[in-house]
Amino acid sequence: MFRLNLDLRLGIAYNWRNFFFGIQAQYNNFNYKNEYDKVNIYDAYARTSLGVRL
Repeated sequence: MFRLNLDLRLGIAYNWRNFFFGIQAQYNNFNYKNEYDKVNIYDAYARTSLGVRL
């Protein structure tokens, strides 16, 4: 049987003079099935960064 596993990633960065801001996000979906079990695993996270270039 056909199973769809999903892996999405997104990253955005913005620079203004000596300052920068960034954000990254990720989402994973893993599906597995056999004759005894059905497994769905979901994983997601987001992180940000802010800084000054000297």
